[in-house]
Amino acid sequence: MQFLADIELPCEECNGTRYKTAILDVKYKNRNIHDVLNMTVRDALSYFAGHPKIVDRLQVLDEVGLGYVRLGQSALPSPVARRSALSLAAHLANIRSSGGSGRGAAKKAASRVLYILDEPTTGLHFDDVNKLLAALHKLIEGGGLPARDRTQP
Repeated sequence: MQFLADIELPCEECNGTRYKTAILDVKYKNRNIHDVLNMTVRDALSYFAGHPKIVDRLQVLDEVGLGYVRLGQSALPSPVARRSALSLAAHLANIRSSGGSGRGAAKKAASRVLYILDEPTTGLHFDDVNKLLAALHKLIEGGGLPARDRTQP
């Protein structure tokens, strides 16, 4: 059995952007929604530098090693490691946003979550291992408690 190669035909009206011309005409800092969604997290950090709420969310993604991900990229077909990093980033963002009124609020945000990591560094680059460790330390600072598998040496 043979399969045909994927064929992609961009729409003649929108040229593959999936947005109407009226939407693409709306710009912020000379970029439209299509341009923004094609940015990486790292690029968006500098683009949205004057917007602390946006930068805070993007910073968490960059800190867990997802700075290369495009803003408009679907999370569903992502590898397990990327989905795990997204989940970790979401929890870190929750701890940060709850931490505004002091350490007690951040502790409460992390106190009801159990993080199970099964060989989390397998296949990671050394830089990504360091980012994972930094993220785990932030979870602990936010009130998470480290646990160890007692069956392992």
